[in-house]
Amino acid sequence: MKKSTWSLFLALSLMSLVFTSCKKDDEVSTKDRLTGKWNLIKMEGSDFSNGTSTPYNEQFEPGSYLQFNSNNSVIVNADGSVEAGIWSVNDNKLTLTDSSDIDDAQTFDIKKLTGNELQIYIKETFSGGDYYEETLFLTK
Repeated sequence: MKKSTWSLFLALSLMSLVFTSCKKDDEVSTKDRLTGKWNLIKMEGSDFSNGTSTPYNEQFEPGSYLQFNSNNSVIVNADGSVEAGIWSVNDNKLTLTDSSDIDDAQTFDIKKLTGNELQIYIKETFSGGDYYEETLFLTK
């Protein structure tokens, strides 16, 4: 009886290890899920200045996109204006840096990321308490 209990315990332990290992292999990193071309759909936000909030909701022109490449380069085509930069992701933070001005970086919170939908949010505060915040909506 002792031998079969030990064998059962060992078998269950090994099965647990195998299933845990397989699950980790199947996980896709945030970077891998972001890599590719994302169509810019719309931007919703609000400007807060001098105690007044002004909301806005703007559609991007068709053909606007963000192209996240696996080498961390990014191409931004927003309403016909094309720029290049670099991108990085850490946890749920996406940082975009203009390649012509490395001091010009914007960090977004990733609010939603699925196989075909991305929502990123940014809030920037200025001296005096003024700020803007916006969410970009993208699809693959």
